[in-house]
Amino acid sequence: MSNSVYPSAIHGLTFTVLKEIEEFTFVQPSANRYEVRVIQTSNPIWHWRLIYEYLYDNFISPNNTKPFSPYTDLATLMGFFMARNGQFDDFLFTDPDDNTVTAQTMQIVNDGLGTYYTPIQRWMGGQFYEDVTDLNPLSGSGLVVKANGVTQTGGGTNYTFLGPGLAIPGFSFMGMYIKWTNPTTNGVWQSGHAYLLNNTILDPAGHIQKVTTAGTSGASQPAWNDTGGTTPDGTGSLVWTDQGYNPGPAGPITASFSFYFRVRFETDSQDFEKFMDNLWTIGGQSTKNGKGMLELMSSRVPTV
Repeated sequence: MSNSVYPSAIHGLTFTVLKEIEEFTFVQPSANRYEVRVIQTSNPIWHWRLIYEYLYDNFISPNNTKPFSPYTDLATLMGFFMARNGQFDDFLFTDPDDNTVTAQTMQIVNDGLGTYYTPIQRWMGGQFYEDVTDLNPLSGSGLVVKANGVTQTGGGTNYTFLGPGLAIPGFSFMGMYIKWTNPTTNGVWQSGHAYLLNNTILDPAGHIQKVTTAGTSGASQPAWNDTGGTTPDGTGSLVWTDQGYNPGPAGPITASFSFYFRVRFETDSQDFEKFMDNLWTIGGQSTKNGKGMLELMSSRVPTV
């Protein structure tokens, strides 16, 4: 797996770009034609068929802005294909017409222990959440997250940017996600710790417990009262009061970001056809001999 970015500044890409959605469903029919259908993928596989009307192999044309100088567009694309070893290595691709999410409502999921997560996804046509594996930039610094209209801060202040891959009870996602910071001043309970008045922790059941009488915690965690009452701790001088289950971030959650598709080449071979001096093509100029397309497909990498 690499984070190399497809050289989209190469000239000559035509407007005839084919984009295909592939789903994978296992269908088992019975003798009476009753069918059992089982979904095999949670995200679609995308396919792109790119046609380059021309590829410069010199710097003579006034229309060539030389984005890859001292290498030509042709050499750059050939080199990129070889550096990936054909199908072997995946890379990042910017779809020129599909690369940005703006102020989109996001999901909030809970692990049942009081910690909340928001998977980084795009809401396709208001009907399907697709996991996003790679943001542009990759660090997530271009991610703008709002909770109830208020911009949130990453790096652990309001949330932490993580992934790819999240598996919690009842949910599984293959893309990036954010983990919301719990609204407590002392995280989880610690033994032998001097707690001050109004300190808070998150107990194992996901309830916020607040210090209503200061003191030092005992050697082992107490049996928490999660019904709104109090819990004595240690010698009893430390008293906690249940504040209820962690309510999580104030919704709605919205996000804006730019993203890449993680892809690979579909074949281990790629033809380039010369049609004029220093000009080549992939599928354009009434191609006579080549297969006529550069083919990409999305690649879902193993998650952590």
